[in-house]
Amino acid sequence: MRAFIKKTQESVIGLLVLAILLTCGMAQASDYPNKSIRLVVPYTPGGPADSIARTVAEPLAIKLKQAVVVENKPGASGGIGAAFVASAAPDGYTLLLSNISDAVAVALGVKLTYDFQKDLTPIILLGDTPFVLIAGSGIKVSSVKELIEFCKNNPGKVNFGSSGTGSASQLAGELFVSMAGCSATHVPYKGQADATMALMGGQLTFAFANPVPALPQIKSGALRALAVSSKTSYRSLPDTPTVNQDGLVGFDVSPWFGLVTPAKTPAVVIARLQNELAEILTRPDIQEKLFRLGVQAKGGSSADFASLIASDITRWKKVAQDAKIKVE
Repeated sequence: MRAFIKKTQESVIGLLVLAILLTCGMAQASDYPNKSIRLVVPYTPGGPADSIARTVAEPLAIKLKQAVVVENKPGASGGIGAAFVASAAPDGYTLLLSNISDAVAVALGVKLTYDFQKDLTPIILLGDTPFVLIAGSGIKVSSVKELIEFCKNNPGKVNFGSSGTGSASQLAGELFVSMAGCSATHVPYKGQADATMALMGGQLTFAFANPVPALPQIKSGALRALAVSSKTSYRSLPDTPTVNQDGLVGFDVSPWFGLVTPAKTPAVVIARLQNELAEILTRPDIQEKLFRLGVQAKGGSSADFASLIASDITRWKKVAQDAKIKVE
């Protein structure tokens, strides 16, 4: 009987402690935010990620009535900034602008000082952007079907460029080759600018490129856009079909950007941020600002974003394994 009473007392005490902790957490969350918020961009100022962060930071600050300060912490292909946020207090005052590269790093087994899926929690998908499939000047093809036919008819002579080994543009190319049932040699460059020059010079057969920096060359005729990689059309290239429409059914690659925060951040805080940002993303002025950056505004729930990240990791892991991609 004494043992039973003691066990009951311990259970009651445990429940009381849990209730106190939950009450404290709820009290802190209801007070959120009561100070400025840091939005960490793991890249240098002035780039696409930085511009996207600043586009949503200003309206979010107005809605939360607290400053949202964008901090650039570049290095290690985004790893330094991500590690900083992963180790921050889980209170909703430190956010990270995440992108598809984070999912790719996990898929490739890159050694990180943090666990992207366990140490960070998704808040919302801000938007995504397609790649544009560009043919090199050395081949005369005008469609995805013709490119696939060219690749099949020229085994061992086809190559494609990317902005680096393990980059999303390489994985898009590897997925294309795999789904098309042909072969091509990957040629990594230090960035899209170098790969574009190689395309224009005839050293590459094709490449998947960010559409914004490629648009001037496409419109001038220096580059030939065959298709966009998303399942839906791209407003800046309304006459350009999707890869899915033009010969490779099911192909869909749309690099994304979103916000995440440290794991164990109170659910009510994440819900507050998600709700405010979801409303911001429906605003025509914000959608237009993002569009000028090449990004199509999205939104959705935190669970939706978490599902996208998980599915991307699974997909790119298989592509990387099939293509035997190794990143040091």
